[in-house]
Amino acid sequence: MTVLPVFGLLLCLFFSQARAAVDTDVVVNWILNHSKYDNLTRPFLEEQVPVQIAVQFRLNHLYNVDAVTNTFSIDVFTRLHWTDPRLAFNTTWRKTIRVAPEMVWRPDLVYYNGITAQTFAEVVEIASDGTVFWGRQQLLTMAASLDLHEFPFDQQTVTLVLVSLSYDTVDLNTTLYQGAGVFPDPIAYFKSSVWMMTGTTSTVNHMQLREFDPNPYAFTRVSFNITRQFDTYVVKYMMLLGFLVFLSALSYCIDAGSAPARVACSFILVVALAAFNIYVSKDLPKLSYATFMDQYVLVCFAYALVSVFEYATVNYFITQPQKELVTIGKNMDRFFMFTAPPMWLLVLFLFFIFSTGTVIAMIVVWLVWLAFGFRHVVLALSLRFKDAWETFVTRHMSRGHRSESVPLQDLAAPTGGAAAGAAVAEAVLGGATTGSNTANESDASDELIADVPVAIEEDLDDEDEEAAAALADSEADALSVRSVTYLVEEEPASQEIPQTLSSSPNPNDGDPQLPGAVPDSL
Repeated sequence: MTVLPVFGLLLCLFFSQARAAVDTDVVVNWILNHSKYDNLTRPFLEEQVPVQIAVQFRLNHLYNVDAVTNTFSIDVFTRLHWTDPRLAFNTTWRKTIRVAPEMVWRPDLVYYNGITAQTFAEVVEIASDGTVFWGRQQLLTMAASLDLHEFPFDQQTVTLVLVSLSYDTVDLNTTLYQGAGVFPDPIAYFKSSVWMMTGTTSTVNHMQLREFDPNPYAFTRVSFNITRQFDTYVVKYMMLLGFLVFLSALSYCIDAGSAPARVACSFILVVALAAFNIYVSKDLPKLSYATFMDQYVLVCFAYALVSVFEYATVNYFITQPQKELVTIGKNMDRFFMFTAPPMWLLVLFLFFIFSTGTVIAMIVVWLVWLAFGFRHVVLALSLRFKDAWETFVTRHMSRGHRSESVPLQDLAAPTGGAAAGAAVAEAVLGGATTGSNTANESDASDELIADVPVAIEEDLDDEDEEAAAALADSEADALSVRSVTYLVEEEPASQEIPQTLSSSPNPNDGDPQLPGAVPDSL
């Protein structure tokens, strides 16, 4: 009893489906055979009215936004709606029928910025009033223009552009289906571990595509606004760099006398920052501008280099024999120890809130503050640098010239006050010399000249040359003064002897007298 109703219901369903299939075949055969339908001719050609194509997208997935190749991949449903009166039919069994895509006319809309396209599914449905629906699921690789100035805090806009290959706005025009280019709104369901959907915009623009065709073409643009999720970059990269630089600021607490510890800490941090910059650059294209990450790494690198130059300066002062310079070096190291860590925190705050220029200005102010606090040191270093530069120029100009030996009589020649003393001595003597005086003068001169350097050596340092010149001048002056003193002290005895000899003749006139000998008559 219960089997007959069930069997009757299944039989009715079978006959209804068979009749629907028969009606579909009848409609399709009638469209293709009896209405003289041409799938290569657009609708409304005889009426000279453009076909209105309503476009709508459904975003399935957006991934692989590649900054190196400036491309992105998207999985999307493309839905096109238009009306073709030639395909209208009248039946009470079906309101829509599905046909093979190649059986009807379809607009030749392509993706203007597309690189590759892979179609997974395709369907064409015809309504009884002649409305045609063409839907496709496609995996697209599209070209994009990415702006990476603010990487990794950047916001990008990726766009799909549809345009007809051969139909301008006289033959084909596009509109947004029900006023929405994307349905449903992808913000509600879009999920990605790298990007976050913030909005969509859809527009239709008319632009000239070919130079020889003055009529514009319809460009349908659907843009997806996405924002990069920067948590990974901040936690793994930027915070790690910040801690490394803060560690370099804490290296000022190490004793300045422990050179191996200070140098190793500073140079290891600098090398780590350089290696990090190379690692991050692999994920970015070769850009003509610096990204936010590049500027951050540069600021970290510069701040780490400050510790290297600071210790080089401090080590120069503390290794000097003067206690004043050692004190200056210790005070400078103490200044950096108390100001470097808070200054780095302030630099980070200004860098993230404002810009790189503000951070650079802050570092300059800090260094100016240091220079003002140690302005006397800066002045002394500048003078020392000036003297070193002048010394280098002098040695460079005099290099290759060998010094010549200086005659002994030139070194022994009296100058200045010594020459005046020699003139007085000559006037006192009156040109009268004796064998005794000549011998004594010769012996004294030999003793003095023996102490004078014979020649100036060739490759002396400037300080040694100045000392040698001063020594030569002082010895020459001393030679002249000592010679005059010797002559003046010996002259009275020389003058008394001739007077005594003239009053009483010497019996030994022909015999030479010994130097300084007293006659018998005295």
